[in-house]
Amino acid sequence: MLRRTWNEVLLCDNESDLSDFIKDQQVCVYRKETFNTGTSITYKCSQYKKYPLCQFQLKAKESSDGYQVYSSEAHNHHTRAQTSRLPSPVRHNIVLMTDTGLTARQIQKAVTVFNPQLSNDIIKIRNVARIHRQKNRCSIKFIEDLQTWCSSRNHFPPTSLPHQ
Repeated sequence: MLRRTWNEVLLCDNESDLSDFIKDQQVCVYRKETFNTGTSITYKCSQYKKYPLCQFQLKAKESSDGYQVYSSEAHNHHTRAQTSRLPSPVRHNIVLMTDTGLTARQIQKAVTVFNPQLSNDIIKIRNVARIHRQKNRCSIKFIEDLQTWCSSRNHFPPTSLPHQ
């Protein structure tokens, strides 16, 4: 295992200067250690889960004249972690198709035609459509609300009339 090389970045006079610098660097607390000489706080990139190759870290060591800040590596946000979620444009299209009234099966067929690489993600496609429909129905609390919701979305002729 390679050891990190730490480069001195700056000297902060007080804790507020340190916290301002930490916020600018987009890092979060990784480890806090207390020694006889003072406290040492190690920070790592706040997006380390999204970008697993980012090895950026800061170390703040408390000294008699303030906080000495060291850095190791640099932010590396070129390679993003793989995710099992559908891409955003596809999810957006599914929401639009759901709003137009297409069924889950129709949405699934349309998405797989336009995105053949998603033919194995049928369950994900249906789940996005189902969740969006559930979000639209969350205001229904009583049977009267359900009846008004159904009547406002009723675009079909009554069943007593013959088809033309």
